[in-house]
Amino acid sequence: MKYLLISMLIAVATPAMAEEALVRQVSVTGEAKESLKPDLVSVSATVVGRDMDLDKAKSQHDDRLRNLLQVAKDFGISGKDLSTGYGSIQPVWNWENNTQVFKGYVVETSIDFRMRKLERTGELLEAIVKVKPERMQGPSYTIEETKPIQDRLRIAAVSDAKKRAEALAKETGMKLGSPVSISDSWRMPQPMVKQMAFAQELSARAAPVNPPEGEQEVQATVNIVYEIKE
Repeated sequence: MKYLLISMLIAVATPAMAEEALVRQVSVTGEAKESLKPDLVSVSATVVGRDMDLDKAKSQHDDRLRNLLQVAKDFGISGKDLSTGYGSIQPVWNWENNTQVFKGYVVETSIDFRMRKLERTGELLEAIVKVKPERMQGPSYTIEETKPIQDRLRIAAVSDAKKRAEALAKETGMKLGSPVSISDSWRMPQPMVKQMAFAQELSARAAPVNPPEGEQEVQATVNIVYEIKE
């Protein structure tokens, strides 16, 4: 008889426990955006030396590299704002009549420039062009310090999500409870690289012209799940 009573109590309690375990939730997304002007410009340039003799190829390369580094010095670019992208010394072989033919050596180095004086971008490009690099890439514009922006937009996105959740709860006659889960994401546009056709025209102009840097839209998004109660 004792065992029958326990079984009946469990059978009665189980539906009540299932009802109590049911948690009503609402999921919302909040966003915050801001358009900002970039404060950092980046340019890269590659100098190359070519010759059948390795020492001569290296000498050509070193002369051009010295001129390129002098440009950085003239614009006050140093430390973390001046870095080597890559460097290489390679023999060049071509296939001719099913035979490998030695064509000489290629020595090259790519230098990356970063500058905060955006108003001097045109001058920097012109100075680099005069060194006659083999290749150039940039200018590209970015925002250097993103953490304060992220923090500010994340707070605004959370506020936006909460307002949306409160509106939904009100429309359905419910009350908003505590957050159950929160996730966030951050969208920052990739640096826009201007093709060097623009830079190559600078040497023919009377005065340097700055490429327009425009504005960049940054966005924070949060996804929040709230409990809702009657």
